[in-house]
Amino acid sequence: MRSLYLSLLAFCLCFALLTSTSKAACNAAFQFTMGNCPNIGFFDGSTSNSGAVTQWSWTFGDGGTSTLQNPTHTYTANGTYTVCLVITTQFGCGSQYCATVNITCIQPSQCQAGFTTNLNGCPQILFTSTSVVSGGSISAYNWTFGDGGTSTTQNPAHTYLTNGNYAVCLTITTTTGCTSTFCDTISITCNVGQCQAGFQYTSGQCPTISFFDGSSTTSGTITGRSWTFGDGGTSTAQNPSHTYTANGTYQVCLTITTSTGCTNTYCANVVISCIQPPQCQANFSVNLTGCPQILFTDQSTPTNGISAWSWTFGDGGTSTAQNPAHTYLTNGNYVVCLTITTPNQCTSTFCDTIAITCNTATCNAAFQFTMPQCPTVSFFDGSSTTSGTITGRSWTFGDGGTSTLPNPSHTYTANGTYQACLTITTSTGCTDTYCTNVVIACIQPPQCQANFSVNLTGCPQILFTDLSTPANGISAWSWTFGDGGTSTAQNPAHTYLTNGNYVVCLTITTPNQCTSTYCDTISITCNQGQCQAAFAYQWTPNLLAYFVDQSSSSSGPIVAWYWTFGDGGTSTLQNPSHVYAVAGQYPVCLTITTGSTIACTSTTCDTVTIGTVSAAESSPFTALAAAPNPFDDGLNITYTLTGYMPVELALYDIQGRKVAVLDQGDRAPGTHTVACASTQLAQGLYHLRLSGPSGSRSMKVVHVK
Repeated sequence: MRSLYLSLLAFCLCFALLTSTSKAACNAAFQFTMGNCPNIGFFDGSTSNSGAVTQWSWTFGDGGTSTLQNPTHTYTANGTYTVCLVITTQFGCGSQYCATVNITCIQPSQCQAGFTTNLNGCPQILFTSTSVVSGGSISAYNWTFGDGGTSTTQNPAHTYLTNGNYAVCLTITTTTGCTSTFCDTISITCNVGQCQAGFQYTSGQCPTISFFDGSSTTSGTITGRSWTFGDGGTSTAQNPSHTYTANGTYQVCLTITTSTGCTNTYCANVVISCIQPPQCQANFSVNLTGCPQILFTDQSTPTNGISAWSWTFGDGGTSTAQNPAHTYLTNGNYVVCLTITTPNQCTSTFCDTIAITCNTATCNAAFQFTMPQCPTVSFFDGSSTTSGTITGRSWTFGDGGTSTLPNPSHTYTANGTYQACLTITTSTGCTDTYCTNVVIACIQPPQCQANFSVNLTGCPQILFTDLSTPANGISAWSWTFGDGGTSTAQNPAHTYLTNGNYVVCLTITTPNQCTSTYCDTISITCNQGQCQAAFAYQWTPNLLAYFVDQSSSSSGPIVAWYWTFGDGGTSTLQNPSHVYAVAGQYPVCLTITTGSTIACTSTTCDTVTIGTVSAAESSPFTALAAAPNPFDDGLNITYTLTGYMPVELALYDIQGRKVAVLDQGDRAPGTHTVACASTQLAQGLYHLRLSGPSGSRSMKVVHVK
């Protein structure tokens, strides 16, 4: 009886509590959209029967906060962040709701080593780096040629002494610490024939060494010599000289080729010891005892005058410690480099290759899952290992969600098929990943769906039309146009200043707080600047040429000029002069750039004659003139003939196309006048050319509107 009484009393107290608290309840809730990652939009979805919500307090998991109802927050690094919303109502009710946001859209610096091989000069092989980087630039190249030879130049040449297959590897390091290695196997089959390379050398003025060819052949005559001096220097002379820039032992090789195709190589070491040693020299030793954790000890000189150490470990890892330790996760060969810097800015780099062979642990990732209350899925780790213990788990749920728990649960927000993956790591460094599909089919479709159409007719002003549903139940529109522009209009117009591909996103919100985002990519190709490069020139008997800019622009002022004079010379002046070494004809080009918001660039090229009598001066035409120049409404042209002859007066555009014939037929000696109407001409530079049976004469005219 006593236990029955206590049970009834507990039931009554519980009923009373439930009745009293239900009168004033509030629940914090929110949704978020990743449409413009890493700019994340958060939307309050809280409910309350305890008065209106009067305060919102957001924490975004990276130190950022907000008191807005529907804030936007920008993350600066990839990662998993716990976002929390605390609400307070007018009657004092408070509630907190937290959710996880996974940011994976911020791209890290990347690099990829690569090279091509030119076998034409076999056994001297030319290697060309084709490596690419995104972020920073390449600061170091390290080549191994498979026969013990190495190089640190960007595009080295290497001579193989015997036929065979050689594994060539290139390792690059960028200024951001990214490291990548690429290897390829090449086949050397050209060391054949009856000939013998040989040479002697003298070091009378060290470090300049004189080499003397002593080769012999019984197979034709020697037709080619190729020297490599061991420091990247080469020569094809018979008896070259070479100056070294650092002390050391250099392997010098001479490869000869005969008229019958015989090839032979001879190598000898040259010791240079007359150059003063550098102020600093990087070096280190390696302790493999604790493999896969490797200890590196700095042995650089000077031992007590180094201000900075920079290590790259060949697997993407880096360090700035003097004597670091680094753990390798997989077996393999790794190129480790140390760069030191002294207070007086002396810098030195030393690299070495280490072999990791101790990662023998085996492990297998596995898991099962159940859906006790779809769309919440429970995952259960079933992984195993035969070496060490599992020390880390990394789950990805296929929708951006992640976890490091042994047996996590995850709630999906939309129907679909998701690839869930578990990656495990053991105490011995073993790593394995297992993935399987999870099908979610229990979530009701959204109450609203963002959508829009695009009208490119008025490009660069683009019209956007809202096609979202429901068509008449949307309370807010939020547009981002991909170039930093935004709008809250339902059907906005936006003008793009430059051509390119832009990701446009529309987010809608209904009065019942349904939110949806739709994005699409549009291509802008209509921003064509209006400008035309043009120039004139005059030369003097001492081969000095004067160039005069005659360019035009309706796309803002011209702010840059770039001239190429056809003999290797260049200039960035508006009206430059240039001295030619010899008389002749040279292709001269002028490129202009305007300074308007829609930048315009134009290039024109013409062949100029320097130091010789031009065709115009030797022609039967004594004069050709046009005014006004530049011209607008019309152009008056006069020309003078020295005799009776057939002529053609024509107008050509800057591409050399004939656009109009202004006068044509047999003409008498004397001066002739021709009027040119400009109503059908586009704005720009034109060539006016008078042609006869024994020559032609031309001039440039500019049409402006």
